[in-house]
Amino acid sequence: MFGRFIGWKPEPKEDFYYMYVTLKEVLKEADELNMAVGAFNTHNLEMMPAIIKAAVKQNTPVIVQTSCGTANYVGHRNLVAIAKSLAEEYGVNVVLHLDHAKDFNEIRKAIDAGYSSVMFDGSALPFKENILGTKRVIDYAHPRGVSVEAELGTVGGTEDGVVVKMYAIHSPKLLLNLSNRLVLMHWQWQLEPIMVNINQKQTLTLSN
Repeated sequence: MFGRFIGWKPEPKEDFYYMYVTLKEVLKEADELNMAVGAFNTHNLEMMPAIIKAAVKQNTPVIVQTSCGTANYVGHRNLVAIAKSLAEEYGVNVVLHLDHAKDFNEIRKAIDAGYSSVMFDGSALPFKENILGTKRVIDYAHPRGVSVEAELGTVGGTEDGVVVKMYAIHSPKLLLNLSNRLVLMHWQWQLEPIMVNINQKQTLTLSN
């Protein structure tokens, strides 16, 4: 989903790395402005300038996502260097996010290389194992200034060559349970009323 931030302009900072930000920082601003931020997958270095230039044109921050496969193929540090350079050149807030990573070692490589955000996808694990796996990632990521995303449930589709035909949507109660304990959730719900009910029951802390 790509949303425009009406009147949004990045504040000038002496340190250009401010433009290279975490998912938590970008979504906090999105929440305050009641807007969406686009998240786009890049599969090579050539795609990233086009993604960021489009964000500049729309006057909005942007989330650039990579899979583990892309990061290993292109090079984690190459992706980080290009993202930081373009964020500085165009003066736009850019998040570089490792998406749907299931292996802690892959997540650690991305963090060590300078990714600003990572996702631990423990959706195929039992609930308690998902929590423990997510906590392990948080304990490594947060001291290094990296935001963490977690996931409950599975939505059918194809991503990074993996095809999932089944839908497995957890109850709002489990979502609240994990969110209250841990981190920003990966909102993958089939039915909008579920989200409405969650918002009516409790205000969630969406990121850590």
